[in-house]
Amino acid sequence: MANRDTHQGYYTLSCMLESLHEQFRSGVYGPHTNPEREELWLELAAIRSIWNEQWVIGGDFNVCRYESERYNCVRRSRAMVSFSDIIQDLGIIDLPLQGAYYTWFRGEDSLQASRIDRFLISPEWCDSFKAIKQLALPRVEGFIDKVKNWWQSYVIRGSPDFILVQKLRRLKADITNWNREEFGRLETQKTKLLEELEMLEQTTESRTQAQVEKEKLMQIRVELQQIARVEDILWRQKSKCLWLKE
Repeated sequence: MANRDTHQGYYTLSCMLESLHEQFRSGVYGPHTNPEREELWLELAAIRSIWNEQWVIGGDFNVCRYESERYNCVRRSRAMVSFSDIIQDLGIIDLPLQGAYYTWFRGEDSLQASRIDRFLISPEWCDSFKAIKQLALPRVEGFIDKVKNWWQSYVIRGSPDFILVQKLRRLKADITNWNREEFGRLETQKTKLLEELEMLEQTTESRTQAQVEKEKLMQIRVELQQIARVEDILWRQKSKCLWLKE
């Protein structure tokens, strides 16, 4: 897969990749204010006008679309409406998220949670990848720092395109090895969460749950749902490997 062209905006970084089909991919980090969000929408519209190919956009948009995508939200904001409008105007598809309700969490005493990270795709992308899905996997603390350290440790000489390709290959190998080690502890994580869930349910079954306890229960159930999703993916992968061996 070759990189044909790139475009760097204020809030986006896009590249045109050439393989069996020309593919256009954009990474997004969204701003926090409404005037700046309008600039992002204009930026996306400009990119779409330049490259009318298979398009996938992914990243942290820093805004939700609906009240259900933010914990305890009771009103749809102007920013949410504006985000939905640009998705419709660009004719792109907001893939449903499987495996979780939210993608961002914060807070110990008072839970904050929302779905601000997502992938959007063009209809042309669906034509080539009919079974495409968007899955939420468990968040692993410290993973981003690991990736940064790996990336900075690679010493490669050559053209910028050659360096990028070689770094991506090495990063893929490191992530694959790390994945085997990290998710080998999946059953331990699941057991710990089930014990926390049972203990919390037992301590509150004889009285009304406090708000902090309700939030903790929801967070545990979300994490268990994510682990169940990962287990399903791993079993599917193992089944395919066994089928190929046979």
